[in-house]
Amino acid sequence: MALEDRVWQGHYGEAFVRSLACAAGLVTSKKDLDVDGVDVQLGFPGSLGSVRYPAIEAHVKSWSAPGGDDESFRYPLTIANYDGWSVRSERISHSRGICSW
Repeated sequence: MALEDRVWQGHYGEAFVRSLACAAGLVTSKKDLDVDGVDVQLGFPGSLGSVRYPAIEAHVKSWSAPGGDDESFRYPLTIANYDGWSVRSERISHSRGICSW
């Protein structure tokens, strides 16, 4: 049985994020079951100030035909994808390597 294109696209997006984290010297992990929308955890392998092994959890979205212009991309999130992650219902915009809300 072949996997659907969207499954491959999601797998590619997560692998891309993990490879960038690795290049930055971070550690990554993935939960066995996706029950809360967390796709990958990114962690620092040591202490930063008074915090030992700080980490963030991320929900990864990717698409094969990005929309936008020469300056930025836009990925519209539906409320179903956004609930539980933020109290705001805005779009996340990536512009010149900086994410803005």
